[in-house]
Amino acid sequence: MTGFESSPVVSVVERVPRKSEYLVKLSDGSEIRVLENDLGRFGLEVGACVDRAQAEAIDSAYAYGKARQAAMRLLKVRPRTEVELRKQLRARKIPGAASNRLIEDLKAEGHVDDRVFARLWITEKISRGTHGRKLLEHQLRARGITREVLEEVLAGEYSVEAETGVARELAVKRFSRFGHMPEAAARRRVFGHLLRRGFASEVAADAVDYAAGRSNGED
Repeated sequence: MTGFESSPVVSVVERVPRKSEYLVKLSDGSEIRVLENDLGRFGLEVGACVDRAQAEAIDSAYAYGKARQAAMRLLKVRPRTEVELRKQLRARKIPGAASNRLIEDLKAEGHVDDRVFARLWITEKISRGTHGRKLLEHQLRARGITREVLEEVLAGEYSVEAETGVARELAVKRFSRFGHMPEAAARRRVFGHLLRRGFASEVAADAVDYAAGRSNGED
C-alpha cells in the first residue's frame, strides 16, 4: 500500500472463504489482506486508523506468513534443501524479501538443514546397496548441496572403504545373474552396471574381481 494523503480507517473486515485470512477494506478504497493470527496483533477493526507505516508492516507480515505456510506444507511432505525450498517459493511467487527472511528463520529453527538432508539422503540410498559415491554426489549437487557440505557428509557417512563393501555386495548379486555367460562377458556386464550406479572405476574393478573370485569358489 502506498500513496496515502491521510490515514484511512478500516471500513470492512471480512473473512476470505476457505482461508485463514481476512480482507480489510479501508475508507480510501484500498484493501489489505491479513492472516487471521495477525488481525488482533495489528488492531484491525472497523474504525481503526491505518497509517502508511502500519500498512507496510501488515503487507510484510502477510507476505511472510503466506511464505511460511507454503514452506511448512512442502516440508511436511519431505525434507528440502535450501535451494529446493527457494525454488518452490519462487514458483509460488513469494516475494524475495519474505522468502529470504523465512529461509533464515527455518534454518535457525532446524527445519532446513542441508547437512541433515544430505545425511538422510545418503543413509537411505546406502541402505538400498545400489549407489556409488559419484551418483550420490550428482544427486545431492543437483539439489543444491554445496561441495563443502557434500564432502564433509560423505566422509562421515560413506567412506571409500564403505563404498568398496557396497560395490562388492552388489557385484556378487549381479554376477550370479550371468552364470551362463563366459566370465569375461559377465565381468563387462557387472563392471558397466557398477559404473552406471555411480561407483568409481577403481572401486568397480575391485568389486568385479572380488565377485568373479567368489563365483570361482575363491575365498
